[in-house]
Amino acid sequence: MASIVRAVRSGDIKLIDAELRKPGFCINSPTTGGRTALHHAIDAGKIEVCKHLISRGADPDLEDEGECTPVYIAILKENKKMIEFLLEQGANKKGKSPDGDKYIECTENEAIKELFK
Repeated sequence: MASIVRAVRSGDIKLIDAELRKPGFCINSPTTGGRTALHHAIDAGKIEVCKHLISRGADPDLEDEGECTPVYIAILKENKKMIEFLLEQGANKKGKSPDGDKYIECTENEAIKELFK
């Protein structure tokens, strides 16, 4: 699984596709830290990789082992474009942080807060 994480963090779509084609690979299976490939792509700020992973079936609402969703990670990174993309793809707008806070309560950034109104 570490090889998919390296591929995602490098942004190499061809290498990602090679990993996805491996027998038994599931795009929504957890890798390091209980995170999926999508979690790692968001953490690395790789929006093109996120688009590719979602087009291949990645679930934008899966929590990692710390109960962090992809949207929550994007909020922590203050990555408005990533949040917009995830919401456009159907991610849960009314999700919560691991502490139970609504997404809108997880940021001081007014532009990001607007996305959750």
